[in-house]
Amino acid sequence: MFALLVGTGTGIPNPPKYDVRLGDIVVSVPQDNHPGVVQYDFGKYEDDGFVLKGSLNKPPPILLSADGQLVEEEITDRSPLESILQHITNKLGISRPEIEDILFGQNFAHMSQEKDCRKCEEMGGEKVAREARYYPVVHRGLVLSGSGIVRNSIDRERLRRRYKAALCFETKAAGIMDEIPCLVIRGISDYADAHVQEGWHHYAAAVAAAYCKTILCKVDSQKHMILYVPCR
Repeated sequence: MFALLVGTGTGIPNPPKYDVRLGDIVVSVPQDNHPGVVQYDFGKYEDDGFVLKGSLNKPPPILLSADGQLVEEEITDRSPLESILQHITNKLGISRPEIEDILFGQNFAHMSQEKDCRKCEEMGGEKVAREARYYPVVHRGLVLSGSGIVRNSIDRERLRRRYKAALCFETKAAGIMDEIPCLVIRGISDYADAHVQEGWHHYAAAVAAAYCKTILCKVDSQKHMILYVPCR
């Protein structure tokens, strides 16, 4: 038995290498001797800095294999993700938000009272230059899981520097990974920059669900018991 943990997450953008954007998908894949999900706040400070205590289980090989098949389909432009996402969004009556996806420099202090970043530009925030993109991209790497929600870009960048392959934050996986073998799938709904991007939340959840379905299409459900665990 294994599980797919599906929901929204907080992006850790680091363009151009990790150009994680709102509405993108992050999948927990082992990187840099980490098992896909890192419980970043479980450890202690020593002379050399913060040291993690213990390690979570790796995702099940069968799910990593399914994801690997999807990588090949993405390369050859045969991925079913777009059509599955279209079916889900049509059924739910939602669409990709028209709100501009704005990313500011790493050390900019955002206006936490605002729902989005439009006022931050008026306060002198310098936007990161990125070419426009209107479709979701799948990113594979580390998911940072902790007991609290990261809500400022300073902490986001500190943890990004510590875990070079980190792509997103979330708060549920660490408590489940050692109980049930899991693959974590997160749709990106904000950038941990003090703004709760309400306009992106439902779309990000739909994107994560769509990718979950593409994974399930690669797994023989008659041979394996699969749990689908929705996580907000």
